[in-house]
Amino acid sequence: MVPKPNTMKKINLLLIVLFAFASSSFKTKPARILKTGTYGVCDCSDNTGKPVSIELKLNNDNTFSYVDNTVSAKVKVTGNYSIKGNTIYLENYKSDSRIHSKWTIDNNEKCLKSRKNLEWRRLCLVKGC
Repeated sequence: MVPKPNTMKKINLLLIVLFAFASSSFKTKPARILKTGTYGVCDCSDNTGKPVSIELKLNNDNTFSYVDNTVSAKVKVTGNYSIKGNTIYLENYKSDSRIHSKWTIDNNEKCLKSRKNLEWRRLCLVKGC
């Protein structure tokens, strides 16, 4: 038994409407905006003269400088960075130690987070020291 042409039109229209509802229900996450500047643990407002513990400076010309004084072998590197989606990749640097080279822009767009093995870091936009 073949359905009537009028019934086929209704079925096709129903399928189109269902497909439109289903495809509109998926939301894409908007790309977060990178704010260039200095990211760190504190804003050095106490001026105690202590060296910065962790600091990542992102410049407008896609260069960076990274300082990590929390490890036994102090790290200070410079290089370039690239952005893909909500992720920042630190590239073209020379370091004897492994560094956090992949950073994700946080939901509030004021912080960056990274994970290297079981070590987690979160740096927020601060005033430079």
